[in-house]
Amino acid sequence: DHHVPRGAKETQHLKNLLDRHSSGIFHVFGSFVQREHAPPELVMKHLACLCSLMETEPGLACITSGSLLHDDFKNCWAHLSEHLDTCISDELLSADGFDALNHLRALPCVAVTSEDVADRPVDVMILTLPMYAFFQLPLLKGKEATLKLYLRQVHAETTKEAAVFRTLGASDVPKATDFAHASERV
Repeated sequence: DHHVPRGAKETQHLKNLLDRHSSGIFHVFGSFVQREHAPPELVMKHLACLCSLMETEPGLACITSGSLLHDDFKNCWAHLSEHLDTCISDELLSADGFDALNHLRALPCVAVTSEDVADRPVDVMILTLPMYAFFQLPLLKGKEATLKLYLRQVHAETTKEAAVFRTLGASDVPKATDFAHASERV
């Protein structure tokens, strides 16, 4: 039971401890209270769990914009933008970290714009697999327009988010093989 018993005085001791001594809690107990204490490997594992839980169909996840879950995704992307590139370039990422990164690349973890919003509410953010996410898509008309369901435009709110999406596997422009794979799926 996590409620204060009736008649008992509610205290703020734990909140004060977390607010004033978060660094000490990290150093003594190893608890991640502040964002900068969390290692990228664990953030990637957390993000992978969120992505797999929110997957609505294979390779696609939907999240309500502005929700606490959306904020959690944005915080994960912000944290990874600060730490992931340096870990990879300096080879500081452990084998467990590379496993988490590869697992994340196989999940819908890149925010994209929706071309067909008729079947989805306006306030929904869509995530797709990094291999189907591109920063620049050509104008697709006619029969080619159906490829928009499989080739998605990246929706990054900041340059740091864009850097994370590139690290996860989003490409600048689709190549011929990407069009071929999308045509197979149509």
